[in-house]
Amino acid sequence: MKNKIQIFRFTIQICSMAGLIFPFLPHPDIVGNYLFLTSIIFGVFFCGWLCPFGTIQDWINILAKKLKIPQFTMPQKLQKYLQFTRYIFAIIGSFGITFSFLNTRYHFNHNLINNMLTFSSTITLIIFILISLFFKRPFCNYFCIKGAIDGAISVFRLFGIKKDNKKCIHCHICDKNCPMQILVEKSNFVRHPNCINCIQCITNCPKKCLKYSFIDFKNLFKSILRFFIIKKM
Repeated sequence: MKNKIQIFRFTIQICSMAGLIFPFLPHPDIVGNYLFLTSIIFGVFFCGWLCPFGTIQDWINILAKKLKIPQFTMPQKLQKYLQFTRYIFAIIGSFGITFSFLNTRYHFNHNLINNMLTFSSTITLIIFILISLFFKRPFCNYFCIKGAIDGAISVFRLFGIKKDNKKCIHCHICDKNCPMQILVEKSNFVRHPNCINCIQCITNCPKKCLKYSFIDFKNLFKSILRFFIIKKM
């Protein structure tokens, strides 16, 4: 079952990539705009399933693992603060201030096929691709403004990844497989705005204690407060 879910996700990612090349197919960003308001109900699926730049980072990281290139993760003591950087950039961007590296996803999605990349965007694109050899989704984690906006409204989602505490053996496999470095094991219902619904935590759980499900309302406010209050690790 778990392989079927990831094969289906992989197929969707390929179709989305094809949308960049073939004009008769929907452009992934157009699809993403239609999915924007669904984030408040179902959480963010565009980033984990449809975003071509996110897909490229995934595929490069998978290749790196096949080549046995060492993999690194950001220490949680830093991650709990750095995970907010993309929201800071989103706020800065709302004042009309932008940086070339923040446009990397845009240039990839819109201009790569048309050979319209600028020198600066080409350099930043190469940098993020190289970093993806060693880290999972570096751009998505810390710089993507679209992901930040979609993720912010997903905090109030009604559907998400729910944990059965009775089955959980606290092996932390879910945490290790999360490309956004979310501490899934600590949540009864994952409401983290960085969650991209890639379902990696569910498909890799050895005890099948995680599932995508409707929220348990009694934990609604508790889970929201858990995100906004930064705890000491």
